[in-house]
Amino acid sequence: MLSQGCPYNCSFCCGRLVPYYRRVRVRDIASVVSEMRHLVDNYGIKSVMAFDDEVNLLNEPLLEFCSKIKPLGMKFRAFVKANLFNDIQAEAMASAGFVEVCTGVEAGDDRILGIIDKQTTRIINKRFVQTARKHGMRS
Repeated sequence: MLSQGCPYNCSFCCGRLVPYYRRVRVRDIASVVSEMRHLVDNYGIKSVMAFDDEVNLLNEPLLEFCSKIKPLGMKFRAFVKANLFNDIQAEAMASAGFVEVCTGVEAGDDRILGIIDKQTTRIINKRFVQTARKHGMRS
């Protein structure tokens, strides 16, 4: 995990009611990279699933992380927030070895997405899929 917490207010999330959970906390990137290097060197691990709530909540730490993990030659899968996902993030992630990005679509109807306060739309979700594919990642 690079980060924990989510500032969003999705109505189905139990964390939205816990102030500590709502605050995004980022680990020291060098420490995370060191742990990953340990997995590669000592156990031959070649792929990792990031269990951050959404790895792209904070853009700069994500981009720095991507630049530092690229030399490891690993494959990654992670959760992202669709409304924040963009070409810059996608390019950095794909270049670093991310092969799959996931997001909670929850519904294909904008009315329902509004009711659950997802802060996304069908168009945003579609753009997420297109952006991931454009950069060679599954979604």
